[in-house]
Amino acid sequence: MDGLSTVEKFKEQLLGRLKDSGELDQIMANLRRACFQATRPDAPKQPPKTSPETYVMCQLVKEFLESCGMWASSSVFEAEAGLDGYQRLSRDALIADIGLDPATTPSDIPLLYEVLRQARSKHTRSQPSQPSRQSGDRERHERPATDIRLGIPY
Repeated sequence: MDGLSTVEKFKEQLLGRLKDSGELDQIMANLRRACFQATRPDAPKQPPKTSPETYVMCQLVKEFLESCGMWASSSVFEAEAGLDGYQRLSRDALIADIGLDPATTPSDIPLLYEVLRQARSKHTRSQPSQPSRQSGDRERHERPATDIRLGIPY
């Protein structure tokens, strides 16, 4: 009986360490990805050929998912997008590829946020000033001032 409790304690400690380090999430994400691929008999064996632009966009989405802690979604996205056979671009390579200024690009937010922020900034500057709205005349789909998950201002 004493040997069994030692094995159980070891399992608990191992599981705790894997959880704490984030490795368990990655293992589970890889298992889900493998299950996803195994249940798709029509899935191509080789990654589909993609244009350089599509590859960069997929890398941006993957970086966003992972920065939000969506490891399972990222893993399945990687399989569906056919990124398994490609080398991942570094953040610096993505910044250069999409034309962001490395000196002004925040390092603590996903690059998609920076792309969106810059696009909104350009859009706001190019729009003529609009008359102020009455309090009852709000847009139906107004967004909050910050992203709920990351607390990043829009």
